[in-house]
Amino acid sequence: MPDVESAITSQRVMCIKKYVEEPHRSWKTILDHHLNSVGGAFLFKCNYDPNKLSLRLPRFYEECIKAWFRLNKYEPNTIEEISNEIIWNNRFICIDKYSVFYRNIWSQGIYKIGDLYDQHGTLNLLLLNRLSSTERLALNGVLHSFPHEWRLKIKENRATILSLTKPLSQLFFLRLKGKQYSLLNITSKQVYSSFIDNLIIPPSAKTKYENKFKTDLDWPDIYTLPAKCCLDTKTREFQFKVLHRIVYTKKLLYKIGKSDSPLCSFCGSHEETLEHLLVECEKVDVFWKLLAEWLAAYNVILEYLNEVDIILGVCKLGDDKVLINHILLLAKYFIYKCSLKKMIPTVSLFVPRIRYTYDIEFRIATNKDKLPYHYKKWNKLLLFIYNKT
Repeated sequence: MPDVESAITSQRVMCIKKYVEEPHRSWKTILDHHLNSVGGAFLFKCNYDPNKLSLRLPRFYEECIKAWFRLNKYEPNTIEEISNEIIWNNRFICIDKYSVFYRNIWSQGIYKIGDLYDQHGTLNLLLLNRLSSTERLALNGVLHSFPHEWRLKIKENRATILSLTKPLSQLFFLRLKGKQYSLLNITSKQVYSSFIDNLIIPPSAKTKYENKFKTDLDWPDIYTLPAKCCLDTKTREFQFKVLHRIVYTKKLLYKIGKSDSPLCSFCGSHEETLEHLLVECEKVDVFWKLLAEWLAAYNVILEYLNEVDIILGVCKLGDDKVLINHILLLAKYFIYKCSLKKMIPTVSLFVPRIRYTYDIEFRIATNKDKLPYHYKKWNKLLLFIYNKT
């Protein structure tokens, strides 16, 4: 489902994009008037905070500059970032709790912190001499408003600050997902995606798996494997439950008072956790070994399956990746169904399920004219599929 608030906020950002990029339009007159005290469109080059600007705006435009701020805010840390930080309307450079914009000084070409210094790292006297005494006093107040950390870094890197300062670009930029992009290449879809990323909370199960397995996991591949490997929604649903650790094992059922015992349905000697049910139980371990031997007879090679491979899927495979992961999904669901029936999983009971799944996918592939892909996937098991003796 789309997030309505993020969609609306994205359009507020696109309104600013139109304001700063397109030729003059009559609708811009109102915003030009309200932003005159902060430099007009120049504001959207600055690292501003709406709450620190001396502005009173119509509600719509207030929402627009707040939306832009949400994406474009950042905190400079390196000397290069500090030297290229725009002085005006800056949320870190405040006098009486408000950021400043002195048009007379700004019009002299003083935009960035680095513009204030010469090649020796001292204040540029030629520049200061062009200013009136009132302007120099105002600029002195600005210098004393720099954050303490910035002043220390400037002092330590005086010799390089001018060389690190880049000319002010005529283009406008927007920060999306931590990277700076020219507005020319920005779409509302990209802006919306950036807002959505800030709302996403990683599933708690993901963190638990990472802490348990202590290895790098390719989560995009893991999450998309079920959709790539099978067409059966029931199997996909079960893997979704596995990935989010919401499979109702006996341990969980016992915890909520829906089972008389938390012990495994197969071995009866250990708690039936998700890992025990699908991997650790000695009865299940025998099933996986026999299944690997059965597949090897058809040249479908399953190397040693560890806990990660069985639970999350095998990501690093060649041509058999889709088939093997599909069989793993079917086998896990089969084990779970056997546990509900209190029946030991065996390969002889499982392999008919493979043939049944093949028949369903064959009909779907026929209707959708995708038989070449279907045969490519099932190629190594076709001898078993059609040999029904």
